[in-house]
Amino acid sequence: MTVAIAYLRPDFCAPEFLECLADAQLKDRDRKRRLLGTTLGRVSGPRIADSRNKVSIEFLDKTDDEWLLWMDSDMTFTLEDIDKLVASAHKTSRPVVG
Repeated sequence: MTVAIAYLRPDFCAPEFLECLADAQLKDRDRKRRLLGTTLGRVSGPRIADSRNKVSIEFLDKTDDEWLLWMDSDMTFTLEDIDKLVASAHKTSRPVVG
């Protein structure tokens, strides 16, 4: 099972977010069972819904990842946070978690 991480950002991304993303990717790379798949980061203006829809279509059409995790580009997180979300998700009984 793999998770695509998606985020929209204005012209810049918070450095703390990028540090968390890089740290999670590096830690995931060291595991036997990889969790993180594609990263879908896009610049977005005021039409956020349109940008989210485009990224969601890209996730469905162009990746083999099973889950899509939307992140805000101004938040911090750990790989363990992603593990907890994935552990609580279920394809039919809990397809959306947060």
